[in-house]
Amino acid sequence: MLEPMLRRATGAGEVRSTCVLLTAEEATIRERLARREIGSQLAHEVVRAAGW
Repeated sequence: MLEPMLRRATGAGEVRSTCVLLTAEEATIRERLARREIGSQLAHEVVRAAGW
């Protein structure tokens, strides 16, 4: 799923990718997202990040 997107972004040639799952406490997620998101998108991103 991610590899075709990376291939388009990097052009021709071999693409090697590694997926990483980042984890954090709920309070940390909310704090970081609050710095990054504005308005109604904050609530949406908190739910998405927490996997609810």
